[in-house]
Amino acid sequence: DVKASQLKEFLSPLMKKLEASNITYTSHFEDFGSYLEFYEAMFAPIPVVSLLRLQNQGLCPCLQLHTNQGVTLYGGAFIPRDVAVNKPDDLISAFRDMNKLGAQVVGVGLNASLATGGNPWNSVNAGWRDAIMAAAITVPWSFKVPFQEMADSQDLLTEKVMPRIKQILPGGGHAYMNEGDFQDRDWKRVFYGDNYAKLEKIKDKYDPKHLFYALTAVGSDKWVPQSDGRLCKAKKL
Repeated sequence: DVKASQLKEFLSPLMKKLEASNITYTSHFEDFGSYLEFYEAMFAPIPVVSLLRLQNQGLCPCLQLHTNQGVTLYGGAFIPRDVAVNKPDDLISAFRDMNKLGAQVVGVGLNASLATGGNPWNSVNAGWRDAIMAAAITVPWSFKVPFQEMADSQDLLTEKVMPRIKQILPGGGHAYMNEGDFQDRDWKRVFYGDNYAKLEKIKDKYDPKHLFYALTAVGSDKWVPQSDGRLCKAKKL
């Protein structure tokens, strides 16, 4: 918890380095009394466009609600401190390669270590504990092009972009599910880590018919989505 003036002083060497390298950047430093004040000052109002309006305009009807915030397709990865400290060249090389493929990387600094948070008995993905950064890896989304083009962009993210960062992460890494690649074939491990098996037992106990469903939620592989969006029970192997 630092003041804006302290943060500016801390980042001063970095900004001087950027300026010396003729790299254009923007910065903003400000103190806020609450999160609400911060949000109202830094985020513009989010307009909502209905599904019907999108359809009437001949645009992609894939989301019922469209906001100015929803203009990216997401992948994501926790960057362990060990990788950032001991393999910085590998990390920067991966970021650059992903950028060449059309992706952007946004990093959020983390410190959710056991030393900071204690050792609570919960289902938090262990990837949080070692991470120094949550990297949101995105490619552009547009509501003004055919849906198939965006589906192809999602495949690019899954098949080309994300494998590049996974190459340098231990075991392929973990990710924050809300900013992860929903097409990741290894989603159980990536999103839940070693907790998945126990979480599945809890799911079977309290929702034995698997009534509650989400694409990458625990137990979702009990169902197979159809092309019309309906769910069919998966075959037992």
